[in-house]
Amino acid sequence: MRIETKQARLKWLAFPFLLSCQKIPFDGIIKELQSMIEEKK
Repeated sequence: MRIETKQARLKWLAFPFLLSCQKIPFDGIIKELQSMIEEKK
């Protein structure tokens, strides 16, 4: 479980950087993150 959580954290940290590389607006990143967080709850 510990390894999986570390991988999940790396994905969460890398996610905004990947989107910024694709030149997606920051507002879009926030909305996407919020939707992902809501799905987890």
